[in-house]
Amino acid sequence: MSQLQNISLFEQALGPDWARLAPAVQKHYGLALDSSDHIELEGRMSVHYPLPAFVLLGFARLFGGPVLLREENIPVRVKNSTRSGSKAMFWHRAFKRPGKKAVLFRSFMVHAGGQEIIEYVGKQGLVNMGIRMAIREEEEVLIYESTGYLLKIGPVKLPVPGHILLGRARIEERGLDEHRIAMKFGINHPLLGRVYSYAGLFRLCPRSAR
Repeated sequence: MSQLQNISLFEQALGPDWARLAPAVQKHYGLALDSSDHIELEGRMSVHYPLPAFVLLGFARLFGGPVLLREENIPVRVKNSTRSGSKAMFWHRAFKRPGKKAVLFRSFMVHAGGQEIIEYVGKQGLVNMGIRMAIREEEEVLIYESTGYLLKIGPVKLPVPGHILLGRARIEERGLDEHRIAMKFGINHPLLGRVYSYAGLFRLCPRSAR
């Protein structure tokens, strides 16, 4: 049996701090690695960014990066999953505006050692852009803070000066009760200030078989 079974990516990275996260956050991130586990969330998200930042964000979007809808209360469905034999946690986010084609944002996360993870945007492939993030628990809240960007070409990882190009990212995910989660994300550029942010409220969907 694989040593990854029954251990989630975030439990692996957080160690003892994992047990202090809010129950809803643990449910969200508690998918066992090396399995066929999954969980879904439904909610609404508001996305903000200044128009001059579109050039920077558009470059990141070429690699599958942040959604550029710039709207309030967008209906969103999120599916997280793991795969047998894989050390990654996969994300599939669908922004479903009424009467319009869904906008998708895919990514996958892997443990980078210690209390760091790497989130690669887009589908898993030969080339992926990634953001390295330190994670921690703070008063039951899960917090990510970016520590660098990288470009993965096959097994090779090349550092990218993303904090100069895009800025520093921070994510917070807070459990409101057993089933609801509030999350917010922001990117602050050293010269331009806040260049991108979103905030949303989500409910964990009942578990269902694949």
